[in-house]
Amino acid sequence: MKAFTSSGSRVLFARATSTSARQFASSARRALKLHQFDARNITLTELLPEQPEQEIQFRNFFLRDACTSAESVDVSTSQKNFSTARVPADIKAVAASVNPDNGALEITWSDGASSKYTQAFLRRNATLQGRRHFRHLDMHYTLWDKVPKLSAEIIHKIEYKDFIENPNSVVQALHDLGIAYIVNVPEQTGIIDNTKTGGTFGLEGTAEKPVMVEQIANRIGYVKETFYGRSWNVVSVPDAKNVAYTSVYLPLHMDLCYYESPPGVQLLHVIKNSTTGGESLFADSFAAVSHIARTDPEAYDALKEIPISYHYDNDGYHYYYSRPLVVEDPYGGIDPNTNRPYLKVVNYSPPFQGPLDAIAPGSPYSDAQVDAFVRGLRAFEDYIEEKQNQIEFKMEENCCVLFMNRRTLHARNEFDKESGERWFRGTYIDLDAYQSKLRVANNLTRH
Repeated sequence: MKAFTSSGSRVLFARATSTSARQFASSARRALKLHQFDARNITLTELLPEQPEQEIQFRNFFLRDACTSAESVDVSTSQKNFSTARVPADIKAVAASVNPDNGALEITWSDGASSKYTQAFLRRNATLQGRRHFRHLDMHYTLWDKVPKLSAEIIHKIEYKDFIENPNSVVQALHDLGIAYIVNVPEQTGIIDNTKTGGTFGLEGTAEKPVMVEQIANRIGYVKETFYGRSWNVVSVPDAKNVAYTSVYLPLHMDLCYYESPPGVQLLHVIKNSTTGGESLFADSFAAVSHIARTDPEAYDALKEIPISYHYDNDGYHYYYSRPLVVEDPYGGIDPNTNRPYLKVVNYSPPFQGPLDAIAPGSPYSDAQVDAFVRGLRAFEDYIEEKQNQIEFKMEENCCVLFMNRRTLHARNEFDKESGERWFRGTYIDLDAYQSKLRVANNLTRH
């Protein structure tokens, strides 16, 4: 299967980078100078090439609280030695200056503390855009409907050995398009116990025979253990307790929406895949929701407001969580495609839906809102079920697909379980662990 190389994925990622990244690159040609300080604020002016001076004003309380001196932050742990509540409300600078050698702002505070703030810190925190860039919160995704030709060829593809050496291109591809593909994974050995009906049976990792999907996950972040175990087999078994462990068609969905914190990334290692049928399908939920925002704003608002109940009530477990299909990022800026805030996550998993508690008797939602909600759900499903909006292909043995569980929907065609073998091994990574790797990969957490 032909796919983007690492450089191809990087091009897509670079297009999503905000202008603030380019602005920060020119910081070496800038200079900061102290303008004034008083009982409440410290004001700096920034000299920009061929532009008028610009004022940057910080509250004294903000700067004192952000102090990273050895007295305020432990040198070894990088953790604060004081609480924000203990900073004097009337804190002010007794002395302040800009060091001519390194450009750092140096302050002696009224509580006796001394602080130094680098130019990088000051510029980063002078604007909302700068702070978001530092935390990698403004590097926006690429919707699949913006890709010239939607097919398996758009998926970032990398050799296993190259991924193990440097996983960063996969991390970036997951952010941009929500999916990546690793090939030539070393052969997985083990025995499947088909007499059991859960996901925790089968393989145990050892130093000689590691669970390959866990090894892949660990190059990005720690494995998120769930009630399915650290990793789990996807095979057809008798008396299955989950539709994934059957051979029937599995519709587009996300995993574990009934968890308070669903996984951020899902990995599926294809160990055996010789059956007739069983092709994998993927769709971009962000593109579907953005389509609704453009075509039916009322339905979009209802999908954002009315929560859906998700549960797993079977086999001695009862998990439950209620959440809306659409969740915006309140600090993510405005998406020019929709004139709405950028999306944070989407929640969609029909096989694991419970009764719609939100519209049961006593519901606070009006008939008009409920009608718009139902209309929005139908529009969402109509979009993702259109073949032109899906990527469908049969995954190769000894490959591993990774995808963002809160964005990229996945499904499986029915397969003939008598026609061959089909054995996938799956695991999860928390969104927090993934985002940490993403920030480090882009050198955005360095002071």
